[in-house]
Amino acid sequence: MTILSKMKKRLHFPLLLLLPFQIILYCSTNRVGAVDADTDTLALLSFKSVVSDSQNVLSGSALGLVSLVPTTELEFCHFVLLVMGSLLQHFGNLTSLTVLSLARNQFFAEIPNELGHLHNLQRLQLSENQFEGKIPYSIYNISSLIYLSVTENMLVGELPTDMGLVLPNLAEVYLAHNQLEGPIPSSFSNASQIQVLDFSSNHFQGPVPLLGNMNNLRLLHLGLNNLSSTTKLNLQVFNSLANCTQLEFLYLNDNQLAGELPTSVANLSTHLLEFCFGSNFLTGSIPRGFERFQNLWALDIHQNLFTGMIPNSLGKLQQLQRLLVDNNMLSGEIPDIFGNLTRLFLLTMGYNQFSGRIPTSIGECQNLKRLGLRQNKLNGSIPKEIFRLHDIIEIYLAHNELSGSQPALVESLEHLEVLDVSNNQLSGNISTTIGSCLSLRSFNIATNKLSGAIPVSMGKLIALESLDLSSNSLTGQIPEELQDLLYFQILNLSFNDLEGPVPRKGVFMNLTWLSLTGNNKLCGSDPEAAGKLRIPTCITKVKSNRHLILKIVMPVASFTLLMCAACITWMLITQNKKKRRGTTFPSPCFKALPPKISYSDIQHATNDFSAENWVGKGGFGSVYKGVFRTGENGVNTIFAVKVIDLQQECGLGRRISTSRDVYSYGILLLEIFTAKKPTDEMFQEGLDQHKLASALLINQFLDMADKRLFNNDACTDNSIFTSSSGDFNSIGTSSNTLSHWKIKTEECITAIIHVGLSCAAHSTTDRSTMREALTK
Repeated sequence: MTILSKMKKRLHFPLLLLLPFQIILYCSTNRVGAVDADTDTLALLSFKSVVSDSQNVLSGSALGLVSLVPTTELEFCHFVLLVMGSLLQHFGNLTSLTVLSLARNQFFAEIPNELGHLHNLQRLQLSENQFEGKIPYSIYNISSLIYLSVTENMLVGELPTDMGLVLPNLAEVYLAHNQLEGPIPSSFSNASQIQVLDFSSNHFQGPVPLLGNMNNLRLLHLGLNNLSSTTKLNLQVFNSLANCTQLEFLYLNDNQLAGELPTSVANLSTHLLEFCFGSNFLTGSIPRGFERFQNLWALDIHQNLFTGMIPNSLGKLQQLQRLLVDNNMLSGEIPDIFGNLTRLFLLTMGYNQFSGRIPTSIGECQNLKRLGLRQNKLNGSIPKEIFRLHDIIEIYLAHNELSGSQPALVESLEHLEVLDVSNNQLSGNISTTIGSCLSLRSFNIATNKLSGAIPVSMGKLIALESLDLSSNSLTGQIPEELQDLLYFQILNLSFNDLEGPVPRKGVFMNLTWLSLTGNNKLCGSDPEAAGKLRIPTCITKVKSNRHLILKIVMPVASFTLLMCAACITWMLITQNKKKRRGTTFPSPCFKALPPKISYSDIQHATNDFSAENWVGKGGFGSVYKGVFRTGENGVNTIFAVKVIDLQQECGLGRRISTSRDVYSYGILLLEIFTAKKPTDEMFQEGLDQHKLASALLINQFLDMADKRLFNNDACTDNSIFTSSSGDFNSIGTSSNTLSHWKIKTEECITAIIHVGLSCAAHSTTDRSTMREALTK
């Protein structure tokens, strides 16, 4: 594939194919001698000969290379071209060149020695390629060189010790982002013409060079290396830097500098704009004298070992935009110095030992974008002034001793993206106004003393990605609105007192039990989801088309046993009314459950509603096997746990109310005593049982009942007719008694069906209340 065809493939617009050599090659208006012209012509023709030009872009008088020579500027940038190293050697023949720029390409080669033949070169730009190997020494022979940039390559090796001497005209040197090593040549101290030295992001080691005679130096960037120092060396360095009277940018960050900063820091140029010494091992207190730098934009001393207090004099730096003192050992109260720092947009003071209250004057920094005060010993309430910083994007106040409530003024922070106030002592409710922070991506308020419900307004946080509300005392249900947030990925609600069903969509689909543990009242919507989250299956689950309610525990037995229970209940009532002397009535045909059953009892009995305990599904829901310990001897008895599913009731879209509990109770009675499913023909026409009941006479209710309830051998246990002494009781077994028994049984079943129909009326206003149903 040719170079131009590769370029065509990389450029998205075909019209740009004609662009390279219109931009790349520029003719000087000044002609040079014939010898130089001939040399340049031959060099460019040689360059042309190794380029495959299938599109004939380089042919013709308008764009022909011959007509463009002699040239003094060759700029071959931005086209991401793949050029072999041998091609670069031809550039060395262009002796008239003053500018050679090959930046932002993909040159995989060593820098050719032939470039050292460009004795007239003033600007050499080779940055943002993949040049490897060492910088050829021939480059240092170009005494006319003013500008040298080889940043962002893969260059290795050491710099020559006399580099600052052999390039007497060099003004700007950019060697950043390579793998250069060794000491920084001290010969630069005599290069008075140098304005920029950028040796950052390499492997230089040794001490910081003394640069005392660089009177024109504006930028010194030696950051991200392995430079070292001591207190004594620091004093020498700053004494020499004091002679750099034009110095504006000083970066020595991310090295291994140790010792104290001397007070001679105050002797640096008053033109200083940025002072960056972060990520070192500097000790002692922050030196005074920074107030001299009235134009200072940035003061960065983060991640060192500084101790003591913040000097009040920093409050005089009215041009300050970035103040980074985090990750030190600073202590005392944060001085209230921010009233004049109105241009400050970055303030990080976290991971220190600051105490006392957060200064209210921070509210004067109306341009503040990021506030970092985490991991200190700050106390008191969060100043409401902070929540008046309308442009703030990130607030970090975690791991302090802050108390009080979350200010409701958070609603005004429309640009806020991160709010972390975790691990404090905040109390009260989460402000419902949090829903107004539509840019909020991360909200962490974990490990506080918050109570109340999770605001439903959180469902409006359309940009939310992470939410941590763990280790509080929050109550109520998890708002279903959270499951509709498109970018929601991380959720932690553990160790609260939340209850009710866990939503199933969105972020909740990938939750683990760790995100919910410590909330003993939560439940899952189905056995599979509940098992995954290690929570029980819901007693109640409210959704758009479904309402699941656990209603009754009944024995696994034939329907004839139900008749026994109903009849015995009637007999007990009759006994109480008539006060028949000497007549006793037996217990039901099955051993009764304990008088009170908690949800945890049911959960344990059904093994968390596990699939192994699932018996089947009826017309109104599922049935699970439950093993309860009953009676005085604690005998294990198997019961069926019925979960009522009011699908058609909730499917009508009605509002949830207690009338649905009554409805489910009535449906259960009808399903049991009629032995019919709600889909049976008799319940068609909208399942309006109340309309059906009004059309029947009382003596026709029995036509609806299960015929098996009237079998004479329904109760085979003769003990129900036996007195406490062991003799047959007064009911006896005579025909009159059995006839009376049959009549009372029919009355009892008729009453039960009537109660069921009255509870399951179509209209909620026509239904009996639960109290009325139980009374009947």
